[in-house]
Amino acid sequence: MSIESDRPGLIPTGPWFQWHFDRFVVPPGAVEWARGPVGTQAFRSGRVLGAQFHPESTEATLRQWLDLGGWGQAGEHGVDPDRLLAETRALREDSRQQAYALVDVFLEQVAAVRPAGR
Repeated sequence: MSIESDRPGLIPTGPWFQWHFDRFVVPPGAVEWARGPVGTQAFRSGRVLGAQFHPESTEATLRQWLDLGGWGQAGEHGVDPDRLLAETRALREDSRQQAYALVDVFLEQVAAVRPAGR
């Protein structure tokens, strides 16, 4: 899934892996940083970065989700699980590098920011 990002240097537009169609409301005081067709995909609250997509996802993770009921769930949403596995495999290295970059920039730009008064 591609997203619209207000901070492309921190959260590139993707593609990112999305497994579910859950939605949430950005917490009070937080700022939405990215969104997609389903809703908010990332936000910042102080030194916290919340993400709705799954930067940690790997082929092994996807296989576990599929084995835990995901084969049927994917079909219910019109997603071919075999195609999803093939795409995940094909994007493996790009996804890994994108996840590493997200963590690196988070540590430098979000977590390292000291709250006021400290």
